Amino acid sequence: MNGHAPGIVEPPELSAEVQTALKARGLDFVPVRCIPVINCGYEVPGPILLSLRGRVYAYFCEEGGVSPANILRCDQASRVIVVIDFSGSELARLLCVRWCVKVVFEPCGPGQHISLPHQWVEEKLCENRVVVVSFLVPGRTFPCDGAPGYECGSLWNVCITVTSFDMCKKPAPFAGYCTGGPIMVYPAP
Repeated sequence: MNGHAPGIVEPPELSAEVQTALKARGLDFVPVRCIPVINCGYEVPGPILLSLRGRVYAYFCEEGGVSPANILRCDQASRVIVVIDFSGSELARLLCVRWCVKVVFEPCGPGQHISLPHQWVEEKLCENRVVVVSFLVPGRTFPCDGAPGYECGSLWNVCITVTSFDMCKKPAPFAGYCTGGPIMVYPAP
């Protein structure tokens, strides 16, 4: 039997441990300049769920730009930041896993999805119970310059998957996701 963390989770108030992990990676602007990707879920095996508390949440940020962060010009860079948070869980120090984190943008309407290269992250949870993964989305990743079908701008949803693998490269029973949006992208002048 599998235990599930609550299905829809807004990113929590950032703990001191999460704030420290973000600051160490130069991402301490996240709570101020980014919008949360609010539909997130996480699963751990049932018996372990009683002792192991973990969460996955994510943020979408424009690089530079103005508020709101989810409206950006097509030639402007942005960033997706994923947080795998085991802060406050003593049992997390026993986990030796690698995380595979993937980000895909799905268009609202016709068009092709945009998949960023996935990232493998090996973080020793005995040393740091917060894993932060940052994806830079370069300018012009989204259709730009009045591309056919995008002349008036476009809406996109962000889809994130997080899967753990053991040291033998086999899937481990910890997985999560976040979905959110929309992100509006408009043509550059």
